[in-house]
Amino acid sequence: MVKSIPVENILPGLPNLELLSQLNESANEQGVQLYLLGGSVRDLLLGRPINDFDFVVDRNPISFAKRFANSIGAAFVKLEDQPATVRVVIRSDQSNIDFTQFRSDNLELDLRLRDLTINAIAFNLNQLFSEYQIDLIDPYNGLGDLEAQVIRFCSERVIVDDPLRLLRAYRFSAQLRFNLPVETIALTKKYAGRLTEISMERISGELLKTLSVDDSVDALRLLSSNQILSSVIPELEVTDEDLAAVAIFESERVPDMLQLYYQDIDEYLQTKLLGNFRCYEIVKLAIFLGSTKASIRVVKRLCLSNKALRLIKCIHYHQSSLVNLIIEPLISRHEIIQFLRKIKQDWVSVALYVYARIRSQGQQTDNAESRIPEIASFFYLDFLEIINQGGLINGNEVMCKYDVTQGVELGQILRHIEDLQFKHAIQTKSQAFLAVEQFLKEKVG
Repeated sequence: MVKSIPVENILPGLPNLELLSQLNESANEQGVQLYLLGGSVRDLLLGRPINDFDFVVDRNPISFAKRFANSIGAAFVKLEDQPATVRVVIRSDQSNIDFTQFRSDNLELDLRLRDLTINAIAFNLNQLFSEYQIDLIDPYNGLGDLEAQVIRFCSERVIVDDPLRLLRAYRFSAQLRFNLPVETIALTKKYAGRLTEISMERISGELLKTLSVDDSVDALRLLSSNQILSSVIPELEVTDEDLAAVAIFESERVPDMLQLYYQDIDEYLQTKLLGNFRCYEIVKLAIFLGSTKASIRVVKRLCLSNKALRLIKCIHYHQSSLVNLIIEPLISRHEIIQFLRKIKQDWVSVALYVYARIRSQGQQTDNAESRIPEIASFFYLDFLEIINQGGLINGNEVMCKYDVTQGVELGQILRHIEDLQFKHAIQTKSQAFLAVEQFLKEKVG
């Protein structure tokens, strides 16, 4: 099916138009047919921002892309052999242009191998610069599904070929806020058991992509109620409370009580922990999985990076400490120090997790809304400065100057010095050494 639309409807949404013009000239010079397709076309038609471009090429994608990359001073990366797939990385803005050889004899057959109808639309790049209209090659009426805002598979066969596409359907429903019609859900249920054929790394990646969407809770609810994830992770038990907590976290990523430190907390949540996945996704994953013993087993099965796994374990093991600080009528500066010393900047993850949990359980939040800002204030105004400053003295200096060896005693001394720093009782190296001498005298005495 071919549908024509005016070029003027497309051009305003295209970034790097000059670069695309150069690419088109290069294709014409080499006698190559370039078709823009997939997510690039989908987002263009939806008016969503585009950063990267996906093209299919009728022949010689490797030699064509290499010559184009050299002509504009861009980087060239070979991604796959079958089908031949290469990437040109534009250094100025780190955007990517991918080129893939047709996977079938012609473009329409190639599009029939795509996952979703909305991703199976293409057009010839040359039409942008030579005609008043572009012809959308759309064998599955993807344009109609974009207008109807529904997610449909191109065929049952595409799921059999790669069962991960089941999860992609739910992710795109969240990302685009599209509906999953009955027939789509039926196919995901029918083939959910085939997810066991997929590596856990790919499943984790797709789940985290879903969690990266700011409004993912409806997709997560469907993944749970349709028993999609549990088919591959049987011990996963998602409750209504878990989903309510995710919804709260998504609606108020930085709660009102912490708005004074919004920039610091948002910067922390944007920290990359696993490829392009941020602390934000990992905290949301922890909230989604809940706080049962089984949740840690699930996390281990997901094959996350060590950093991501450490953060989820930190949240799991230290949430109760924060709850205790919240429910205590009065807490000392020392108690806050002891809590922060163990987890440092990750107190943010623990606090956001606990606050979402308290609200999802329908509990009173007054204590949390006074105690958590108190901890935040101490962290950003006192604790962080001292941590960044570092110890006034180190273990080697203590062992050289005093009759102390590596072990428990040295650890006690350094901890004592750090405590005095937090209390602002000492501020210089000489004061630290005097404090060590006093500590050793009191120990002997």
